[in-house]
Amino acid sequence: MPESLRPPNAELLAPANPCLSSPLLVTFCSAPVVYFYSALDKLGIAIARDAYERYRTLLDSPRWECILNAGAHPQRLLWASTGTKDPKASEILYVQALVRPLTVNTMPEVTLKALADHKEFGEALPARDGKVLAEFAKSGIDTDAVAAQLLGEGVAAFAKSWDDLLACIASKTSKLKAA
Repeated sequence: MPESLRPPNAELLAPANPCLSSPLLVTFCSAPVVYFYSALDKLGIAIARDAYERYRTLLDSPRWECILNAGAHPQRLLWASTGTKDPKASEILYVQALVRPLTVNTMPEVTLKALADHKEFGEALPARDGKVLAEFAKSGIDTDAVAAQLLGEGVAAFAKSWDDLLACIASKTSKLKAA
């Protein structure tokens, strides 16, 4: 793994399970991969990277270092449903842009298959670049409001999926009881 992507406290953050010892599940190659992405994609990725930097700031704090030294394991940051909605963009745009140590990516099956089809994943895109959010802010876009909206939509989508799952279980339970 490139040193720049290695977590600062890797020896403290490494999972106990040797099968999960690498914070990244993807092997990077040296060939750069460039794809088209829209301003909305760029803003979404910038907001996600900002969230990741805040997460890492918390994990790299002296308070968390004490907790980690006492044997605690950090909760991984979740990138939820990272399928690409724009047909002009790469199928793995968000997956590639958001590969970071200590994260979990719940991508749709079609995105997972697209990822498996890519023979070369390319380099991870650079970490947070505050210039991107500043450019959007200068254009009058309230990036904090957009981030809050994205978070709200994500929570609502997960709640709906959870409710659908519970309804399915209840329906099947009723059918089994009736049989």
